[in-house]
Amino acid sequence: MSMLGSARSIRVVVTDVDGTLVPHQKKQPRPAVAAAVARLTASGVCVILASGRSPTALHALHTALGLPLATPVICFNGAAIATFTRPYLDPTPCDIGGGGGGTGTGTGRGSPGATTPAAANCGSDSSWCNVNVHAGMEKLQALLVVSALEECGVKDWVVFCKDCIASPMSTAQDKLDSLWKGYNEPVPVRVKNLLTPPPRLGKRPVVEEEIVCPPCPVKVLAFIRPETDLDETLRTATEPQVAQMRTGVEFLEWLDPQAHKGTGMKLLLNKMFPKLPTTSPTSAAAQTAANCTYDREAVLAIGDGENDICMFGVAGLSVAMGNAPPYVKKLATATTSSCDEDGFAKAMQDHVFGGSSGASSF
Repeated sequence: MSMLGSARSIRVVVTDVDGTLVPHQKKQPRPAVAAAVARLTASGVCVILASGRSPTALHALHTALGLPLATPVICFNGAAIATFTRPYLDPTPCDIGGGGGGTGTGTGRGSPGATTPAAANCGSDSSWCNVNVHAGMEKLQALLVVSALEECGVKDWVVFCKDCIASPMSTAQDKLDSLWKGYNEPVPVRVKNLLTPPPRLGKRPVVEEEIVCPPCPVKVLAFIRPETDLDETLRTATEPQVAQMRTGVEFLEWLDPQAHKGTGMKLLLNKMFPKLPTTSPTSAAAQTAANCTYDREAVLAIGDGENDICMFGVAGLSVAMGNAPPYVKKLATATTSSCDEDGFAKAMQDHVFGGSSGASSF
């Protein structure tokens, strides 16, 4: 395990969720990791979740971890920031002390008759959460991605929107089930002719109003494994209009180029912890720091995937999980053990509790 030689005073920890805080397709962290989060919070360290998940999926975890209600989350891989207005009313699927995986009873979930995990925390009932989408997709961007997927014969995909997940009729049911059963996402809604190019007369261009899609699309997610060798083909077909990133073994995602965890992280920290620069920048590194109104040296970012790299440059200290690919580890300041070996908890011991020399203030 890599460690830093000098002591730091970390006051903010921005953490990826899947593969870092929580094992993939699990709804709760391991006990040692949950205990580390509780210790961070009790010590006055601000813990911010940063994930590709929707606010709905992060709500249960946020409540189960005991994070302060006022602490926002970075969701949709940095395209939006959400703040919860009330605790998750049924944390059973994310129960730290139990096995999780419950399906809910339809009571106390925020809407009458909800019978599936997270069903109460999506759709038209937005009283539980305030979501600020600062880098959503245009429908034409989403249409570009879907057209490329169809050209490659990919039928299994969904569109994450601000208030729901939309699925075409072609997506296999087991793929949809994996989202809400494995990640506590809202149950996807099937939409006929979703992002299908509308009929046109002559060469008249498509306009946004003609495209069938729920309001405020944020990202397109396709179920594609790396061994299909489609990553580069799809990247060539869609970039630079959209940004492509692999966020899991079977997940390939597309977002607006301005949407990534680093952008969301910087916007959030600048707002939460304003601090004017005290020196004039004299180098490229100093220029980057000058764009931050918070104390970068007091921020630790930790993650395991390609979509976490953008966080590393925004934090003073970056930690790659032991299960991260080599290229992610190479770009981090330090490394820790894998998620299955409580790497998050070990990183906090090494760089926050063990290395801390006292509190700092923003």
